[in-house]
Amino acid sequence: MPNLDWNAILVELGRTNFHFPDLERFNFLLNVYRAAGKASAFDLKTLLEWEDFTARYSAVRILIRVSKDIFDVLQQSEGLVLSVNDFAASGPLVKEKAQYLATQNLNSLDLCHAFFQLNNFGEDPQAIALLREEFRNNVELLTLAGSILPVHCGPRKSH
Repeated sequence: MPNLDWNAILVELGRTNFHFPDLERFNFLLNVYRAAGKASAFDLKTLLEWEDFTARYSAVRILIRVSKDIFDVLQQSEGLVLSVNDFAASGPLVKEKAQYLATQNLNSLDLCHAFFQLNNFGEDPQAIALLREEFRNNVELLTLAGSILPVHCGPRKSH
């Protein structure tokens, strides 16, 4: 099917209640794109901009956890929360922690921004509770990201 618009297919998935139930199915869809020679259409930016809350929420949850060998979140990110070089003058324990945090998917400023935007939807209390749990599990990167992301004042976005 050489005439398929693979970018449009991925965008359209984000307009429905589509969701990734687990990493295995995320990997399956990514492999479909790879098998078609269209892996570049399956990009971080498109997934993070999905319009539907359910679709975006599932993408963010998967992208936080996906391993680099399946989908390299950091390579596709436009910005990072921190760099190991930011802590070059620090002591060994801080450097060690920074090295660990620098390899985590939530070191992606793009992913953190999408994570924080999900809280603006306010539609699904269960999803919001799970996002808060994610914050507790990744407090360092999300706190640093929150301190450097732009602050938006105004009403919550409603869909």
